[in-house]
Amino acid sequence: MKHADALIRICDRDKAEPGSPPTAFETCQPHRLETILDDGKREWAMADSSCKAAAGLTTTPAAVFNTWEYSRLTRGDFNGAGRLFVNAPTCAPRLSTARNTPVRVRDVQRKYELPVIRMTLTGHARPYHMPVLTAQAQG
Repeated sequence: MKHADALIRICDRDKAEPGSPPTAFETCQPHRLETILDDGKREWAMADSSCKAAAGLTTTPAAVFNTWEYSRLTRGDFNGAGRLFVNAPTCAPRLSTARNTPVRVRDVQRKYELPVIRMTLTGHARPYHMPVLTAQAQG
């Protein structure tokens, strides 16, 4: 499974196979990897199914919600991504990607106001900077 994760991170999805978890227990990680692979194949129903399964297999689903949200974002489902993004910061307020991805969803739609997310003053720096970079890239 770690090998598949590494291959996905270096954009070699064709060789990545999450493999099956041990039969004694099932974890969320293989399902998260399946989501990423299904996104690459444009199999949206399978990606959603994998994320739903992964979220049900963990007591800390923020990273799973973030993966699912990003999946929705990449396929252009901004409303679906926006609804899911509410969950990740609630589940893990200190997870930086959980705070940054809702900002990214708005940036792609050229909505540069920040969502209401509780964070420290230090945590505000990146979300304030991201819309500026996106707006510059969009002209």
